[in-house]
Amino acid sequence: MKICKIYIKGYQQFQDVILDFTHPETGEPLDKICLIGSNGTGKTTLLRLFDDLLDVLKYGDRTLFNFFGSQVGMLAVVFSFKNKYYYFFTDGFLLKDYFISGESDSELINDEIFSSLKSLSDCTKFFNLLGVDDNPNILDERLSFIESIERSPFFQLFSSHEGESNGYSTIDDVPKTNVNEAIKLFNNLPSDAIISPDTVNDFWKLLVYNIKKREDDRNAFEETDINMQRIKADLIKEFNSKNPSVLEGLATLWDKILDKAGLFFNYKVAKNPVQLNENLRAYICLKGTDKVVPYSQLSSGIRDYIFRVGHIFAMYFNREVDRGILLVDEPDNSLFPSFVMELLHIYKQITTDKRGENHTQMIFATHNPLFAAQFEPYERVILDWKDDGSVIAQKGTAPVGDDPNDLLTEDFGLINLMSAEGQKMWEKYVELKKKLIRSTDMREKEELVEEINQIATLYKFNLYEIPVEK
Repeated sequence: MKICKIYIKGYQQFQDVILDFTHPETGEPLDKICLIGSNGTGKTTLLRLFDDLLDVLKYGDRTLFNFFGSQVGMLAVVFSFKNKYYYFFTDGFLLKDYFISGESDSELINDEIFSSLKSLSDCTKFFNLLGVDDNPNILDERLSFIESIERSPFFQLFSSHEGESNGYSTIDDVPKTNVNEAIKLFNNLPSDAIISPDTVNDFWKLLVYNIKKREDDRNAFEETDINMQRIKADLIKEFNSKNPSVLEGLATLWDKILDKAGLFFNYKVAKNPVQLNENLRAYICLKGTDKVVPYSQLSSGIRDYIFRVGHIFAMYFNREVDRGILLVDEPDNSLFPSFVMELLHIYKQITTDKRGENHTQMIFATHNPLFAAQFEPYERVILDWKDDGSVIAQKGTAPVGDDPNDLLTEDFGLINLMSAEGQKMWEKYVELKKKLIRSTDMREKEELVEEINQIATLYKFNLYEIPVEK
């Protein structure tokens, strides 16, 4: 299931907004989307809206959908599922909602229709025109959809850059869990997750579960009739080749950033839990000395990265995921620029399932041009203020992989990329160039050239063509 379009009318700064998550040529839903915009334009608000909306679609219980509260407005969503398009409509009071399907993404609603709806009364008339109140198949359609999701879990992950408390910095040893808690997941392995500093213990519990699951799988493999007479070493080798270790996979993922800081995840000496009250003990260490570095003493950027991607990795590890949506707020939080440039590839990697397939739609919110430059222009949704204080959404223009400075000017809308002091030097540089052209004194010209070269070298202004007047 992937979101194609969302129409929002009459909620806070979203008075009349259309969010288009489809390819401009094929009309197919996008696999990845990047929300950008200045503070307050509602990027995080939208991610929370999507998360609440998915709860309604999955469970059919509109009481779960508390984002709109008692606000007057309208929400319409078009999403694709098994080569069919579904439509979810609701008014702001949640007095009514509709769940219907069609063969195309614009069969029942399009941008023109949505823009014509100006009030709650208009929305009600529109619903009535669809005739959905008289359609006996609507409830069956919703139930069929929900049952399909239950048969093959739909992954829904929301990764927030903050929590109610800074749980990452308060880890005194390792995140808290034990085997007794982890084995409960054998009966109820979640497909939903909130990923934040408040849920780091859930991540660790998933690791313990994956360790115990692998142990059970290995025992079952060795005890089959065909394997009972085989050499133990051969069985272990064959099993390991087809059943990767979650800690080894985590080390490969984490060491992408730990290695740059002279650290590594020492999974080879990890103490796997045995008794029900025991916990997994695995640590970050200094290269060369193997000295343990407590999780609470890692830099905020490293901690945020390893626990975020680690939690997502543990959710997808050794599972088949036919559909899912991952919502990530500020994935580049506190990361060094060179690492940000690898980040999108890493998220694609960790949402790939055990079959090597990726069916997850990823929606990110960021302020970082280095990260945004990794998306096609039609994959960027730019939120900007209108004169009346509401927000408008439009697509990006800078090509994928463009210079982040170009992205700052074209998509982020920054006219001046220099600080006040830099701007002063730029203006001085331009004036000196003009003065050089006007000067007729050779001594003065030499002095001007020297000063211009000094400024140009310091600020790299010589890379830019400066129009000068004679």
